[in-house]
Amino acid sequence: MASYLTGLMISVYYTYTRAVIGGLDYGGKYALVVFLAAMESIPGLLSVIFGFVSDVAGRRNALLAGLVSSLILVAMGFVEPRFYPIMAFGVFTGYTFFWASLYGVILDYVEGRGRPLSLFGLAGSLGWSSGGVITGLISNYGPLAVFMFAGLSIGLASVISYATFPRSLVVREKPKLDSLVRGIRSVIVIFIAYLLGSAGVSIYINSMGLRLFEVLGGDMMLYGFLFSTMTGLLGAISRPFAGMLVDKVRPEAVLAGVFATYLFSGIMVTLHIPLFLIILIWLLPLYPFYETSALTTSSRRLPASLQSTAAGIVGTGSSLSGFVNAVASSVIGEGGFHKALLIGVSLLLISLLLLVFVLTGEGKRNKGEKVMGNTRPLQPM
Repeated sequence: MASYLTGLMISVYYTYTRAVIGGLDYGGKYALVVFLAAMESIPGLLSVIFGFVSDVAGRRNALLAGLVSSLILVAMGFVEPRFYPIMAFGVFTGYTFFWASLYGVILDYVEGRGRPLSLFGLAGSLGWSSGGVITGLISNYGPLAVFMFAGLSIGLASVISYATFPRSLVVREKPKLDSLVRGIRSVIVIFIAYLLGSAGVSIYINSMGLRLFEVLGGDMMLYGFLFSTMTGLLGAISRPFAGMLVDKVRPEAVLAGVFATYLFSGIMVTLHIPLFLIILIWLLPLYPFYETSALTTSSRRLPASLQSTAAGIVGTGSSLSGFVNAVASSVIGEGGFHKALLIGVSLLLISLLLLVFVLTGEGKRNKGEKVMGNTRPLQPM
């Protein structure tokens, strides 16, 4: 339920804010939506710190951080769209602490396995799917109704996850600061690749979201159906396959494949292609593979006592990508869809090359160890 309600909140929030900005009649709206995405991402800069604090102080109490997001979301119903980035910073600060703690619990509980992690994520995808239609229905009652609904969803998710905390995880050895340093060093190259790739994916998704709203002629119901409902349903269907894939193939390789697909899709949509192709590309269920592979990559390289930190590393990568997006928004300026996608594709290309470097380097090292008769597990870069 916590996963479902969190997905529902994110869906309602994203669908409504992007639709409101998409309906603005001035050339700088693409820069505004990228800046909003930056403010949503930047609080995650502290995600690894929040995750470590959660691991040390106790993950259960940290789950109540979602109540902070709940209150600020309600307050967003009283402000104009130009103030959304400021409010979003507060919303996602609380959400980041909650998210790192929640996923730390799940990663620890499932011991880094992809399939059960993907089933937890499936509930979130169903929440995202529900949010598209719900937003279309309640948007007629004004922004306060929409943001109150979103705030109630994350508030309930926080309380439910606190109340149902697994008893088996109550007693856990508290990690020390030096273990945090070792953990970060073990994922540093992948972290940089994820940072840049996350920025590219964010630019791709947000720019495609606005473009979709434009080509649909501003039809809020149809937009919500395609933006959230269909992507959520397809994402839910693909979640188990994402989990099975990262359990059979190295998650780093899956992540590289996802970035390559986003890159190719970004190039395709900048061409003059029919509307139905734009919709089909938008509906590609890539995000479940992206999220599952990123989380399992981090989880498997850190010990059980640092699983909130492992989730936090992924969150911090997304956060730092917000700074990249903030710079990108100034470069895009009054530019349109094609310029935004060009920047996103460039970032995805760099991240893809970094992941290829990691996979090639570790593959050669592993091959050398086999030749020498060494059967130790593959060491991370």
